[in-house]
Amino acid sequence: MVLSILLASGFNSYSQTTSTITTENASIQGDYYTAEAGKMVYDQDNKITELTGDVYFVTNAIEINDADKVVFNEETKEITAHGNFTWRMRIPIEVVDTNGAKTRSMMRYKLGDDKAYLE
Repeated sequence: MVLSILLASGFNSYSQTTSTITTENASIQGDYYTAEAGKMVYDQDNKITELTGDVYFVTNAIEINDADKVVFNEETKEITAHGNFTWRMRIPIEVVDTNGAKTRSMMRYKLGDDKAYLE
């Protein structure tokens, strides 16, 4: 995966261990998405990007705004959005509400699928 990280202005930190990259106030251009978040942790071994703090995440199929957390698994192409967020589909995708009228705090979508799931 090619992952470009642009740091926003302000006090930022960048740290790296052998398997994770952590960036504060990140603007990210991945192979499948563009994102902005208060914090990004990329697990190189498992190819999972976890974004937290007012996350903006967009692909060709879905746009997520103001999420508490978004997790993208590069291997499975699955996206999960958590917290109180807004979203819109950018292509025709069926949205399946898996818990009826209960409070929804998570959306799950796999790139290329024709359904997204509210949970």
